[in-house]
Amino acid sequence: MTRNVISLLILVLLFTCCASEEKCSDFKTGNFTYVNPTFSDWKVFRNDSTQIETSKATGIEVTGKVKWKADCEYEIVYVKANHPRLQKMIGQKVEVKIISIKNDTITYEAISDTIKMESKMVKVR
Repeated sequence: MTRNVISLLILVLLFTCCASEEKCSDFKTGNFTYVNPTFSDWKVFRNDSTQIETSKATGIEVTGKVKWKADCEYEIVYVKANHPRLQKMIGQKVEVKIISIKNDTITYEAISDTIKMESKMVKVR
């Protein structure tokens, strides 16, 4: 009986210590979707220095330069938009802070001169 309990404890410790824990660095690159239904048709591609946001419904595309300021904080400066209505975004800077991570989902806060919002993104694997 004691041997079984010890074996079980060892297995639990192994699974606990070896379980993968998501880190902010896991979200620096990849493909993402927004959780917010308003933006559900938008897809996001990000590498270490560029973020491209594309609406599948309208074909609108916005490109920003990404600069990581800390492991969980970055800024995006928009440099290109393919729709006249979004040209005003060019040059606009958005400060982003990842607040929490749960599995493949991040909760983040975005702040610019015109917005302050909290939202979620899912990393598409």
